[in-house]
Amino acid sequence: MKNILIKNLLFAFLLVGAIATANSQDKVVIINKKNPMSQMTGVQVKLYYTRKLKRRWPQTNAVIKPVNFKTGNDTKTSFYSNILKMDNVSVERYFMERLYQNAEPLPTKVNDDKEAIIYVAKNPGAIAYISKSSLTQEALSYVKVVHAF
Repeated sequence: MKNILIKNLLFAFLLVGAIATANSQDKVVIINKKNPMSQMTGVQVKLYYTRKLKRRWPQTNAVIKPVNFKTGNDTKTSFYSNILKMDNVSVERYFMERLYQNAEPLPTKVNDDKEAIIYVAKNPGAIAYISKSSLTQEALSYVKVVHAF
C-alpha cells in the first residue's frame, strides 16, 4: 500500500513537471529577420526591450522599438514577470519616466500577436513577445525567434 502511494505521488510530480516544462516554452521573443542578433538570454531581452543600455541595435544601428499589447493577456503577464521581473504598473511607470527623462518613445501598442508580427516584420528595430503558436512559416520569413520563455 505504501509503495503504491509513493509511486502515485512520484507519477504526479513527474506529470506536473512535464506540464510545467511544456508550458514554460510556449512564448517567444521575436525580432526582424534582418537583425543580425541570433539568440538572446532573458537578461539581454530585458536590457534591449527596456533600452536600458542602448537605444540602437548593435551592427544595424536601427532604433530599438519595443512592442507591447494594449490590454493584458497571458503572454504579456508572463513576459513582465519572467523576463522584465516587473508588474504592469512598474512597466508603465518605467516607460513614462524614460519618455520624460530621455524623450524615448513609448512602446508601440498592438492588439494581438498578428499585429506584433506584422509590426516587427516591417520595422528592423522592433522587438516583441508573442505566443509561439502564432508563428507561421510565412511569419518566420520576416521575423525570427531569439528567446523562448
